[in-house]
Amino acid sequence: MLKYAKKAARKQWSHWVKRRIPAQQRVKLDQRSIFILPSKEGIIFIVSVLALFIGGINYVNSLILTMAFFLTSLMLVAILHTYRNLQGLIFTSEKSEPSFVGDFVRYTVIINTERKDAHEGILLQLQGAAEVRCCVDPHQSNKVNLFIPARRRGVQKPGRLLVQTKYPLGIMRAWSWIDLELAALVYPAILEGEQPKSDNGVDDREQSQSISGVDDFSGLNNYQEGDPLSRVYWKVLARGLPLATKSFEQPVSESCWISINRVPGTLEQQLSILAYWVLKLSESRTEFGLDLGIIQVQPSRGAQHKKQCLQALALHGLPADDIALFGGVQ
Repeated sequence: MLKYAKKAARKQWSHWVKRRIPAQQRVKLDQRSIFILPSKEGIIFIVSVLALFIGGINYVNSLILTMAFFLTSLMLVAILHTYRNLQGLIFTSEKSEPSFVGDFVRYTVIINTERKDAHEGILLQLQGAAEVRCCVDPHQSNKVNLFIPARRRGVQKPGRLLVQTKYPLGIMRAWSWIDLELAALVYPAILEGEQPKSDNGVDDREQSQSISGVDDFSGLNNYQEGDPLSRVYWKVLARGLPLATKSFEQPVSESCWISINRVPGTLEQQLSILAYWVLKLSESRTEFGLDLGIIQVQPSRGAQHKKQCLQALALHGLPADDIALFGGVQ
């Protein structure tokens, strides 16, 4: 019964925070979004002041009472300064780069301020990430990187960012939970395996044709006006021969398909093996296509094609909302 009560209370608290601090791509902290209470040290401080006050009354000692009143006023001033250390901070974020399962996802938060003085001792933390301390300079954009382990394929949503401070005395804690709608794409883990056989009847044997490229030296040609100087073969001049240029070729291979239907194992193992071959074929500049059943990425090559294939693998089988968040497979 207690477990359900805690769950219900947590749910009600979450709804209240969402209404009070809604998700936005730009958040400015003000009195509506900043909470402040005594820290653990502050509770000890308050208890000590109460003990002094009671002792001063009991022994009718004006010196002890003066000290108690002084410490109370100090705490009130600390409340104001701790609150002002968060007030006026403006948070935005940069788009997060995709990562692979087993690596870390980097989230970059940009902090600015409307005030003319610096904000000291600002602590930032995402769920599952280490706490980061920073100082906000009023004369520049302050970037803070937060790293979260990429444990699962798909869309990673770290949730709300905890912003807090105990500056200047440490007896008060001001904090806020802001939602910058952070999200990142996590590609499948890389798992080596046999290349999936073509599912579309396309053989991946290399042809004997070649195209002009930069891979393999193929011979010398007579120098023509406009040829790049980097390819001029200067050594022929010492032999009294006409100036020549070096030519290079790279092999042309037919496009191949890698298909999820030809990969054994569980779904995650299948996607991991396909991710391995997407990287390997892209590295060798082989033209290939990706067949995921309903989704097919037509054969191509290059960095954009690799990114498109990895995105298709990351989003495969996910809810429509997550797919729409990253524009689906184009």
